[in-house]
Amino acid sequence: MERSDAILHTTLNHLQTKDFLLKESKSKAQEIRNNLRNIEASSGRLTLHYTKAQNNINEVFQFYTNVLEDRKIELLSELESQYSCKQVEKNLFIVWPFD
Repeated sequence: MERSDAILHTTLNHLQTKDFLLKESKSKAQEIRNNLRNIEASSGRLTLHYTKAQNNINEVFQFYTNVLEDRKIELLSELESQYSCKQVEKNLFIVWPFD
């Protein structure tokens, strides 16, 4: 009987250990699932921030491109005006002495 009691005791210990390990593995699996959800959420937020930063860079670039284009147009207009004035002055100077 002692031998069967020892076998029973050993079997019960193995079952308790197995039950403990099963509970621990389920707990760890749940932790892993929670961590995976957190990682996926973080990845989504990172992608969102990345896209917003790209859009911001593009908007700022477009803004400064427009500012530079406007300034270029102003300068070309001023240049054209100055050139026209100089041409008129030159023509007046050429015509005036002969009048």
